[in-house]
Amino acid sequence: MYSNYIKLALRNMAKHRLYAAINVLGLGIGLTVFLLSTILAHYERNHDSMFSKRDRIFTAGSVFAADADIMVTETDSIYTAMEPLIRSELQDVEAIARTVRWEYLVSLGNGMDSYYQRIHFADPDLLKIFDFRYLYGDAGALSDPTGIVLSESIARKYFGRTDVLGEVVTLDHKHDLHVTAVIAYVPPDSHFTNNLTEPSFSLWCWHPYQCWRRFRAIAWRRTQGRLSMGDLTYMLLPADRDGAWLRQQSMPSTSAMPQRISRIYHQPAGLRR
Repeated sequence: MYSNYIKLALRNMAKHRLYAAINVLGLGIGLTVFLLSTILAHYERNHDSMFSKRDRIFTAGSVFAADADIMVTETDSIYTAMEPLIRSELQDVEAIARTVRWEYLVSLGNGMDSYYQRIHFADPDLLKIFDFRYLYGDAGALSDPTGIVLSESIARKYFGRTDVLGEVVTLDHKHDLHVTAVIAYVPPDSHFTNNLTEPSFSLWCWHPYQCWRRFRAIAWRRTQGRLSMGDLTYMLLPADRDGAWLRQQSMPSTSAMPQRISRIYHQPAGLRR
């Protein structure tokens, strides 16, 4: 019986070739769009899923006032000077870490090979918030004021290998640092490696935030009142707190800051930028 149906369908398709081609093509396009949409939705839902604390990690962003006279309405960052205020007012927050990027001339220990590289300065709590996989070193690496944490990609770029603990890296021929940890490759479905503001984020280095103040005192003072997209401030909530609780908390007043901000908002850190 089924063979007769198949023969009949083939005969009709042969008789009405244009009509059949349009239907088959439409069906193929529809199935392709459905499959790609399903894959994309699954990818987005599982963004940053490699971090076990993903559901408890949030970032703080800013919404600009209507009279700010700029081309954007909000940004994913806040003033770095607000981190200690948030820490004091939201004492239930388990960990807070801010990040700032700055470009340096990076030289290896022999001084012969040099690269211009963005260094990402971060508070030590960053390695407590995100459970990276370490090839060498551990989550205490940012507690060393002269230490620097390399990604697996940057270690291979600089040294051609990953076992580089203790190797010396010099910034601008002035500041000698030693490698305290090497972090394994982070999958592409993470905002660390898939960032619109920095496509090559897989080639990154972390260094303690407080050291940036010492390296770039003038720049540090300027950025206390500057918002730069991609310089994120992360918050790790306790297991018994969630985003609804965080949204109900009052954030530090922005009255001491330039009146470009109308309010501060929170969002899950796992959202793509």
